[in-house]
Amino acid sequence: MDLLLIVFILLGLYPLYWVVRTGVRDGIADADERRRENGGGPEDG
Repeated sequence: MDLLLIVFILLGLYPLYWVVRTGVRDGIADADERRRENGGGPEDG
């Protein structure tokens, strides 16, 4: 495989990594907010 091709692939995937990372972080934050509003979660028993 050509090194230049690998570099372009990584440059293309890097923004995708940030989109996924941001989505996961926002999803966790939303779940935490809902858990606080509902007065706890499954771990509270």
